Amino acid sequence: MPVHAHINVLDWVSLSLFGVFYKLWPEATEGSLAGLQFGLFNAGTVVQAIGVTLILPGDKSFAPVAAGGSALLILGMLCLRFWSIATPGREGTTQRTLRKPTVS
Repeated sequence: MPVHAHINVLDWVSLSLFGVFYKLWPEATEGSLAGLQFGLFNAGTVVQAIGVTLILPGDKSFAPVAAGGSALLILGMLCLRFWSIATPGREGTTQRTLRKPTVS
């Protein structure tokens, strides 16, 4: 069941890790980048699952659909990376300095 494995790893595990990150560093949710990441990642999960499901019976012509879903997933992941390097840190550096996480 490759589609089942893809959905579990990409949607459940990855989004859980993103949620932990946003909980520990709530300033990352300011602005629209977190919403963009969530939307891209969820759309990519759906598109990739559909593509892989259509490939399983042996029709390789749906490989571009699965690849498109993978591209959306990667773009969603890059949103988080972009946030971490694009927001200026202290002392004028371009690398974001994250404060120590707070757990409530």
